[in-house]
Amino acid sequence: FCGLHELEIPIGEKNIQRLKKILQVENFEDILHPLNSLEEVLENILDKYTLNTAISIMEVIKYIGIFFAFDKNFMYKHSDEYNSLIDLRDNKNMYSNFSIFEVKRQLEEKVDSVLQNHVCFTYLRNFLVVYIFLNELPFRLSHFTQILLVKSDYENLDDFDDKPFYLILQKGEFFFIVNKINNEGIFKGQYIHKVENATSHKLLTRLVINYGTKSKYFIANKSGKDITNTNLANAITTFTKSIFGKSISLNQLRTQTKVYSQPLNINLFKKKILDL
Repeated sequence: FCGLHELEIPIGEKNIQRLKKILQVENFEDILHPLNSLEEVLENILDKYTLNTAISIMEVIKYIGIFFAFDKNFMYKHSDEYNSLIDLRDNKNMYSNFSIFEVKRQLEEKVDSVLQNHVCFTYLRNFLVVYIFLNELPFRLSHFTQILLVKSDYENLDDFDDKPFYLILQKGEFFFIVNKINNEGIFKGQYIHKVENATSHKLLTRLVINYGTKSKYFIANKSGKDITNTNLANAITTFTKSIFGKSISLNQLRTQTKVYSQPLNINLFKKKILDL
C-alpha cells in the first residue's frame, strides 16, 4: 500500500519497526490502538529520533490511518501535527526567532486599536482567532472551523451536545462548549467555558453582534460561507506576517504552548483542549 503511494517500501518497513519498538509491541496490528494517543506517540518519537526521521515516521502513520480507515478526527489531528513538524523543518530560523510571550505582548498592545477603530471583518476575525487561542482556549486550527455559533437565551447549556464544538451567545454572555464524542459518535462528556476576559468578550461582541455574522459557524468568511482549514491557515499566516513581521501558524503556537505550559498558566481544562 505504501509502495503504491510513492513511499519507499524499505523506509516504510523500517519506520514500522521503529513504531513497534517505541510502542513496545511485537505485531504490526498491535500498533493500531496506541496510535489513538497520537500526541504521546509523537513525543516519544521526537525523544528518540531526529526531526527528519520523525517526519518520515509520521508519513507512515498517515498511510496506516488511511489503510485502516481511521476516523476524521484522527486524520485532522495527524495533519496538524505533521504540518507543525514540516513548519519546524522548513522554517527553522523563523521558528526559533519568535516567542509566544512576545506574540501575546504585541497582541495586547494592538487590541485597543482594534476595538476603538474600524477594522475590516477579515482582520478582526483573524485577530480574534489568535487572541482566543492565547487567552481563552487553545483550539486546533481544524477545531476553529468546526465551532458552531448559536444565539440562545433560554436553552440549557448542557443540552448542546450533538456536535463537538459550540460558541453560545446567551443573554449577552459567551460560552465555549466542547463535547467529547468517541469514534462511534457516542457522547462521553462535556466542558463548558464561560468567557470572562473583558477583552475577549469585547472582541467577540464586535464580531458576532456588531458585524452580525451570517454563518452558522463562529469562524467563517465575511459573506457567511464556511471557511476551509487550508484557507484559515493561509489567512492566519498572512495576518501574523502583517503584524509580527513573520508568519506564525497556530500549529507553531500550539507547540510553544505545550513547551511553556507552566509560565503560560495552562490549567488542566485548557490542557485537555490542547490535547484534543
